[in-house]
Amino acid sequence: MKFSLKFLEEFVSIDIPVSKLAELLTMAGLEIERLEKKGSDWVFEAEVTANRYDWLSVYGIAHEAAALTQKKLILSLPAVKKKKNNEIKVTLSSLSDCPFYLGSIFDNLEVKPSPAWLRRRLENLGIHSVNNVVDITNYCMLKWGQPLHAFDLQKIEGGIFVRRAKDNEKFAGIDEKERILDKRHLVIADGKKAIALAGVLGAKNTEVSHSSRTIFLEAAMFSPLAVRVTARSLAINTDSAYRFQRNVFYGNLVNAFSEAADLLQKFAGASYKGSIQAGKPPPATSKVIKFSLSDLASCLGKDIPSLRVKKILESLGFKAELKGDYFYVRRPQFRLDINIKEDVFEEVARIYGYDKIEPQFPYFKPKFKKQDFFVLKNKIKKFCALAGFREIITYSFANSQLLQKVQKDDPIVLANSLRVQENALRTTLLLGVLNTAKHNLNQQARNLRFFEIADIYKKQNKGFSEQTHLALGIAADKEQEALALKGAIAHIFAGLGKKVTFAEGKHIAFSSALEVFIQGERCGIFGEVNPQILKTAGLKKRFFYAEVDISGLQEDKLFYQPFSRFPFTYRDISIVLAKEKFSIVDQLIREEGGGLVADIELIDVYQGKNIGAGKTAVTIRIYYRAFDRTLASSEVDSLHERIRKAISRKGITLR
Repeated sequence: MKFSLKFLEEFVSIDIPVSKLAELLTMAGLEIERLEKKGSDWVFEAEVTANRYDWLSVYGIAHEAAALTQKKLILSLPAVKKKKNNEIKVTLSSLSDCPFYLGSIFDNLEVKPSPAWLRRRLENLGIHSVNNVVDITNYCMLKWGQPLHAFDLQKIEGGIFVRRAKDNEKFAGIDEKERILDKRHLVIADGKKAIALAGVLGAKNTEVSHSSRTIFLEAAMFSPLAVRVTARSLAINTDSAYRFQRNVFYGNLVNAFSEAADLLQKFAGASYKGSIQAGKPPPATSKVIKFSLSDLASCLGKDIPSLRVKKILESLGFKAELKGDYFYVRRPQFRLDINIKEDVFEEVARIYGYDKIEPQFPYFKPKFKKQDFFVLKNKIKKFCALAGFREIITYSFANSQLLQKVQKDDPIVLANSLRVQENALRTTLLLGVLNTAKHNLNQQARNLRFFEIADIYKKQNKGFSEQTHLALGIAADKEQEALALKGAIAHIFAGLGKKVTFAEGKHIAFSSALEVFIQGERCGIFGEVNPQILKTAGLKKRFFYAEVDISGLQEDKLFYQPFSRFPFTYRDISIVLAKEKFSIVDQLIREEGGGLVADIELIDVYQGKNIGAGKTAVTIRIYYRAFDRTLASSEVDSLHERIRKAISRKGITLR
């Protein structure tokens, strides 16, 4: 949506710098994407959200500007005499397609170039000047948000009919393109032909030209859905269709018509011959919303004085009355998007200023006495980052069929999903992580190590449950990355004072998996993602993944010990494991080494023909260090040999 400063000043006096006005509008929700100087005027380009159809007019934006600058809205409307005309009859085939139609006849007019000020006003906003009649309809559309259309009355044969198109009906638009219509398309027609696509585009056969002397001016309300179907199916984008698809306000229809009638008489010398109406104007709705100041403060986290609240609402066109502790607010007729008290709260916050509302954590009943869960999650995030993982944020929605392939749980399917690909609440974070990995691999990214802390959703008895999970993923081709992920899990939770253990497990999403236990309680799964699932996700690399439920996690008290000031030394041991678990060897080394074993590292893994089927050769590096002295080589050798013998006694083969 484009508008200019001079256009805006037709409604409100602006005495602040244009950059400040752009900032105020943006902070209020009307994002100004571009500001450009054109001659003596400034042109604003704004991004308008779909619910604010009132911002598709200079009048609607002027309401915002007046409220933000605490100025009065200047509203001056020309008076048009009510006069009926029976020269032409308007027939509506369906009130759901067109609930109200207003047509008027102007004769003795002269079609010529527009005045310079009108041409500049339109051309600054990107609309090419055509002639005074067309320019006036475009000017009124921009000003009031109500599209108008002028037909050459001498080219209309019979009455006016608002109807559905006939199958294979031909239509040649003013854009010089011919289209084939069907019953999906809503048209304006005369007794023999279609003369416009309703709310979208006029036809060449009734176009106003310099030879036109009598015109029929149309101002109507069309079904947003009917206009959307016509515009999209025929791939036509016009300013008119853009507005009708989002809604138009009856009051602005009357305003646009009145101003167009006045300007046609002033700048085209036209004589107004009266109007023809069909259908009924929509009934005026009067919705009253009740709320208290405590409701407002609870929602916004800010106490705003009642007089300031009243002034803000009235500046936006609301009628606000304070009775006792409660406000009774009546929304403006043109604000059909206001339905509940939270909508009113948003209006107050926008004009008051979001920047004046201090950020704070929302109040909630704490789950844990010792640790705020928000702080706990932030600690886990820091540990993940220190372990070399990058945080990602993925959608809470996923495809229900894919979810059932990676998780046995029956997902919660949405009743009104916007996309079939995302029609259910996720029961696992895996799909979002895989999609992120695929996107990054397609961008030639390397060293893909991701983590995410987010909620998953499951059915539970007659209701639903929401759990917070930690997901960790590594995309790689090397087997060692699985060990790196396993070690990262242990180190991350060690930072919270938790001991992590693993046990063999099975899961439909993994080709090989281990269950994750924290303090002896099963909390998650870890392993290599099934190649079939990777193929479905479009991943060509192997993917190692872990997902842990941290919903009930609490941080334990941590104890620290001093580090040794003396150097370490190391020795390697090569062994062959058959059915034995590496954790047994790890435990044995630490028990035999006592306090002199500083760390244990797995540096090599080998499986091959010289080892034997089902066996794995591993090389372990043991780091030795004392807290009170430098260890002698003979002492380390003796201790290392004792560890080797202890391993051998367990029936594990030494190499």
